[in-house]
Amino acid sequence: MRRSPHAHARVTGIDAGSALTSPDVLAVFTGEDLARDGIGGVPCVSAVSNRDGSQSVPPLYPRDGTLQEGYSLAAGGGSAPGTVIPV
Repeated sequence: MRRSPHAHARVTGIDAGSALTSPDVLAVFTGEDLARDGIGGVPCVSAVSNRDGSQSVPPLYPRDGTLQEGYSLAAGGGSAPGTVIPV
């Protein structure tokens, strides 16, 4: 899983090309992939507490930007346990 190193960042694109050329990598998924394939957004299972005490659920694999450092941007799957995916 690739996470954003920045809070309040705009996502302008994710290049999964280097990951997809690795022999043990089977797939890499981003928010754009999920939207294009008609899957849509994948909700995160853990809510985030806002300053006012309300809860928000950040999207998994946001397409346009991040609100917090650590947002998941992409995930990949390999053919062997422990496959390192350079996303």
